[in-house]
Amino acid sequence: MLLPSGPARPPGLPDYEAEITYLRRLLHTFNPAMQVWADEMNWFAPGEPPSVDNGDYSELTQAKHLSRFYAMNAWMGCGAIWWSLYNANGVQEWAVVRSSDMTPRAAYFAAQYTSTVLDDVRPALDLLPPGHRKLRMYVDFTREGCAGVGPSGG
Repeated sequence: MLLPSGPARPPGLPDYEAEITYLRRLLHTFNPAMQVWADEMNWFAPGEPPSVDNGDYSELTQAKHLSRFYAMNAWMGCGAIWWSLYNANGVQEWAVVRSSDMTPRAAYFAAQYTSTVLDDVRPALDLLPPGHRKLRMYVDFTREGCAGVGPSGG
């Protein structure tokens, strides 16, 4: 999985959108019909037991990241898969249901709602007239309020 920021990002690719565009172009040189999917994205929620050292955050933060991940990928015409429904390792809790009692987390309901809202959407670029400045979603995974929308120069 390619990371949204940090040392794992290939040189010359400033953001997630650039990564998806690069991968799509590269893969389409081999097979123009190939779909690009972002898979196994997740965000820690309080573990069982909670482990702040492992990067655990709140369940609400996990739900926000899930919704933004789906919206951002739908905007780019990229399929998206959240990992996972259930996790039983007891250390890293990224699933949308709690492994202790199988009750849904906020992310479970966020996935349900966001998937319904985004069903049959088209990428944003298809909706803008030629030459129009597009709105570009950006993500800053270094803080809790992690996504925004702003104008881009394209």
